[in-house]
Amino acid sequence: MAKASSNYTRRGERGTMVSSLSWFAVILAGLLLVAGGWSYFAGDTGQWREDLVGHRIPVLTSRDWQGTQVEVTHPALLYFFTDDCRFCDPARQELNEYAASLLDHPGVPVYAIAKPDFPDGLPAPRFHEGIRAVRLLSGGASLQFVRQVPIYVRTATDGSILRAYVGVAHAGELRELHR
Repeated sequence: MAKASSNYTRRGERGTMVSSLSWFAVILAGLLLVAGGWSYFAGDTGQWREDLVGHRIPVLTSRDWQGTQVEVTHPALLYFFTDDCRFCDPARQELNEYAASLLDHPGVPVYAIAKPDFPDGLPAPRFHEGIRAVRLLSGGASLQFVRQVPIYVRTATDGSILRAYVGVAHAGELRELHR
């Protein structure tokens, strides 16, 4: 009889251990769900793209929203965006605030560059007067690195990338990109 009681106790301990592990798994899954939701809904922070430094971008042929052909030359700060990007609007607002602060110190030109298939029926996004918004017409092969938007790229005179940032750049990152 004592033997049966001992087995019962072991099963009870094992059941308690399994129960503790189950609760741990539930709590861990909940934390991961919250973290994933937070990054999806509030995750507008970005990251530096050191792997793009040195990549060369040629002069880009584009058109502004009035249809005038524009050559995007270097050095420049290039901001690539699309119409269906959920972080592009907050990034545009940050870029506009930054451009407004540069009235006395303009630095290199700033271009907001939309993909070639940006829908014709959509109005031009509202950018600060110091930012030239254009639709890209050429440069496909040289822009293969634009897989994530928004992306900011600071180029040198020869078109090589000095710095690149993916995500919503705030004032500090924009200063670093623009210098």
